[in-house]
Amino acid sequence: MTLRFVSRLYYLIVFLFVIVLTIIWMKSSRPSIDLAERLPNNGVNEPFDIDSEGEDLFKNGNFPSFLAHDTFVILIQVHDRLHYLKYLIDSLNQVIGIEKSLVIFSFDTKNLNILNYINQSTKFNYINIFFPCAINPTENYIQALKKSSLISIKHHWSWKISYVMESLRLKSSFIGYVLLLEEDYIVSPDILVFMKSLIEKVENKNEDHFLVLGTFKYHEDVYPYGYGIDSFEENLGLALSYTTFQTLVKYSKSFCEYDDYNWDFSLINLSERVLPNRFKIYRSIFTRVQHIGNCGVHAKSTNCESLGKIKQLFSLWSNLNHKDGISDIKVVFNEYNLYKYRNTGGYGGWSGYNPHLCMKYFKISTLISSTRESTCLELEHL
Repeated sequence: MTLRFVSRLYYLIVFLFVIVLTIIWMKSSRPSIDLAERLPNNGVNEPFDIDSEGEDLFKNGNFPSFLAHDTFVILIQVHDRLHYLKYLIDSLNQVIGIEKSLVIFSFDTKNLNILNYINQSTKFNYINIFFPCAINPTENYIQALKKSSLISIKHHWSWKISYVMESLRLKSSFIGYVLLLEEDYIVSPDILVFMKSLIEKVENKNEDHFLVLGTFKYHEDVYPYGYGIDSFEENLGLALSYTTFQTLVKYSKSFCEYDDYNWDFSLINLSERVLPNRFKIYRSIFTRVQHIGNCGVHAKSTNCESLGKIKQLFSLWSNLNHKDGISDIKVVFNEYNLYKYRNTGGYGGWSGYNPHLCMKYFKISTLISSTRESTCLELEHL
């Protein structure tokens, strides 16, 4: 072995060593993207102190500066039923891939107990947002609510979908899918795995569509990885992309002026009677979202506990643990043209000032572009 060869070998080893060190240094020093305003630390966060933090607790959280297109975003509408929300959070903590997701809690109340529970119990990245017309209502909004408190649900739904979709686009460069949940739902451990597989099947189709991840008519003996091309008949676990949201914005006048305090029936009417091409619905036939609320707006019971149903569902979901994806997802039925929405007049409760304010929510992008906190009064004057 010549001296020249040994010398060259030495310099080659030193060169490779320097490259390895450089790669290690770059990985360790690369700034991470903070997905949430407050990262959970497995239930040991200190409780919020209203005296020291005051109204800052009830300001909208900061959206991240960037989200990848395949990030899962979950948007949860929250009122004041913590006893149900606990079950939803527990089920989300068990979801495969939840650590790579962003969960957004949208509130229409100032509830310190709920904020504390979320802060101390979540194992995922989250932010809180607050419907401004409920947190700091104007006289017009209060007058609109006097007919029925039920109408606040459609107001909140319309604001949150617009605020979140436009905030994700403008602040996070995200135009992917957003999954819509409510405080009295629970979800299966594989919901994001199935959702990813379903998105891969349908995202490139040239059509406006929703994914539906749940069904009220759930059974154990159905193919767990099947989906149907369906009519707009159920609203459990809706997911939509920014592209479909743009169509909702385009036809927001029809959505907002339809005299029905229910946002889901307003969507159905829009799809069935207004759009030139109805929304396509891709629905999981095996429920991955379920409603557990025995007590609420549309359900009254002397027993608000849901443990029996919850145990039944987790038993149903116990074998859904495909961490590496689902390869055998397939269409099992196509009944898209069968369902006809018959209620032409709506269920009422949505006249007067309500349509006017509703339409303002769908123009919220101009307020999001500014740095100030949007108020209900600013929304009214858009």
